Amino acid sequence: MNKKILLPAAIIILKFNIISFCQIEMGMAYSNDSVEISYIEAGKGSPALVFVHGLNINKTYWNSQIEEFSKKYKVAALDLAGHGESGTRKDYTVQAYGEDVASVVNNLDLKEIILIGHSMGGAVIIEAARILKGKVKGLIGVDTYHELRAGYPKEEIDEYIEGFKTDFRKASENLVSEMFPQKADTEVVSKVEYDFINARPEKVISTFEHLFAYDQADNIKDLRIPIISINTDLYPTNAEANKKIADFSVKIIKGIGHFPMLENREMFNRYIAEAITELMIKE
Repeated sequence: MNKKILLPAAIIILKFNIISFCQIEMGMAYSNDSVEISYIEAGKGSPALVFVHGLNINKTYWNSQIEEFSKKYKVAALDLAGHGESGTRKDYTVQAYGEDVASVVNNLDLKEIILIGHSMGGAVIIEAARILKGKVKGLIGVDTYHELRAGYPKEEIDEYIEGFKTDFRKASENLVSEMFPQKADTEVVSKVEYDFINARPEKVISTFEHLFAYDQADNIKDLRIPIISINTDLYPTNAEANKKIADFSVKIIKGIGHFPMLENREMFNRYIAEAITELMIKE
């Protein structure tokens, strides 16, 4: 079943962006475990671009990209389970998140797609590409894929998660503080911090348990599709190590934090456009 609400060619104003004069449709897909997955779609054109957010945020973080790229492409952005307007589940595995993405792609009957994933969304789109084999022409990571690796030891995962179990708010605040340089836009920082500290602890803890154990390196090997990551210089990217695992390249935006879609939209959109062109040339 596909529920859609047609919004007129009007202006949708949100604090960090404006989606203007483009026809937006809101839909609902159903993931493999019957969880409702909320999404928006706009535009026409191939390849279709599917935007996947990171942990504790939602599809509205992509508003600037929906506005810009719907002029030329079919675009969609979704709320993963437990986020935004989507339903919840008990166990937040990377595989289940990948099914969330696949449910939207299949609901919209998209045939040729590029998946774009921010932060945690980088792992999610790897898994989605495994489910959607043959449809995915490439992956664009957003401040992710700093090093494709086989996950972290369970002892390290448990130690990290313990802080969130002990004092969720403090651990969330500390995590957000690590995502920005000292001179970051305070409004952006406040927005992200609000979303993180108001997230459901059980969702965050379950996600961390599975995300940190997820073997990106192994799961990407048999896909044989190119990856372009648009990263910031906040964290180092080991491009040479990644190139030994996949067809990988990286573009770096300097001087901003973990959310380039909010912090430097103009440059970020330019790099997204370049990445789309490069991925289609590789096909």
